[in-house]
Amino acid sequence: MDRYISVLKKNFAEYERLKEALALANQESFSKHLDMGMSIHMMNKVPSFNGLHLGSHTQPVSTNFQLQKLIDTYVKAGERAMRMQVLLGSL
Repeated sequence: MDRYISVLKKNFAEYERLKEALALANQESFSKHLDMGMSIHMMNKVPSFNGLHLGSHTQPVSTNFQLQKLIDTYVKAGERAMRMQVLLGSL
């Protein structure tokens, strides 16, 4: 999970970098596939679609707040999984 979170942060940084560059270039739309099945999509006509997509069925991550909330969720899930493994191991 640590590797996934690290790649998530790296890919979000790439989204932020490209967002600035594409705004300056006044490009209409852009897509790029990244590590671990993530992708960046940006469309001027559909701003709610802009962001880092983790999969085809998820809302894109487009702000630092959304990124941090997602990371917190993954960390908490990992902690719960470890507690569950300990509990099951004691049965």
